[in-house]
Amino acid sequence: AETRWAGRYTVARQRGQEIIILRKLLASAACTKDPAEADLFVVPYLVASDCCLGGLLKRCPNKYSTVADSLLPSLMHYSPATRHRHLFLATADTHSLPLLIQAQPLVLTRAASWGTQPGHIVTPSAVSDAELQPGRALQSLQS
Repeated sequence: AETRWAGRYTVARQRGQEIIILRKLLASAACTKDPAEADLFVVPYLVASDCCLGGLLKRCPNKYSTVADSLLPSLMHYSPATRHRHLFLATADTHSLPLLIQAQPLVLTRAASWGTQPGHIVTPSAVSDAELQPGRALQSLQS
């Protein structure tokens, strides 16, 4: 958590949520290394982080992404028959994702989906403001 106000608010911090979510999924006791036992494949390409770090430019779907383009062929267990079992971590606004990622049936994003796409998982925005962190609230109660 930040200890003081940085002088401005940035939504770029929100894009790091996919790292936290990936770490939690990898720590799960339900993980398997045997693809035959897997119900779900988590794709570890951090889409929003890539956008934020410069692999893609602002307004990612409006730019050509060689990373996203080469992603699907590199997924050993991805096919038209199994694409619904691949979870893509993309904690940016839907419109800020490469079109290839937007078109996937199972996507975790930071903002509401367009329409009623099943399999679209929405995460709330991460709160990084120091005064809203649990430690700060606890300090306030103890004072």
